[in-house]
Amino acid sequence: MTPSGVARRYAHALFQVALEEGATDTVGAELASLEKLRVEDPSFLEFLVSPEVATGRKTEFIDTVFGARLSEQTVRFLHLLVEKKRIEGLPEACREFARLGEEHRGLVRAQVRTAVALSSEQESRLKRDLDRLTGKQVLIEKVVDPALLGGIVVNLGNRVIDQSLRRGLRRMRERLLQAEGV
Repeated sequence: MTPSGVARRYAHALFQVALEEGATDTVGAELASLEKLRVEDPSFLEFLVSPEVATGRKTEFIDTVFGARLSEQTVRFLHLLVEKKRIEGLPEACREFARLGEEHRGLVRAQVRTAVALSSEQESRLKRDLDRLTGKQVLIEKVVDPALLGGIVVNLGNRVIDQSLRRGLRRMRERLLQAEGV
């Protein structure tokens, strides 16, 4: 199994425990703050990943630095990742836990690429349509991509809705080539 696959399995297990203990919001916020710390200070994770540092020292570090600040579930999770030598998967586990939390609350993320920024009216209409399509509340991440030329491309989980000008032109070209060949 890939390292990210392992991290996702660990995140799923932590989410189950947090769900059973009514701590999904707390653990989710703590993992988000750990991810923020990792981005701002990469030495935090570098220390925990380092093969030169004994596992006991790593767990002591976790207890000293985070023991009083984080929930028992999160501290146990960090200990488990260190002891199983899976701590390098922490960033992926944090992202997966956040995704599971959103899914549990009926939310889904969509990346929306357009050649120009959407107006607030266009965004509202798109959100309403995506909410209806998915049956969930959609969180839109907007990306302006001038390479699209025109139209819109929506990445919604493992689905892609491509209504770009480039795709339309390509389809038209294919139809014209088929018509010539008949």
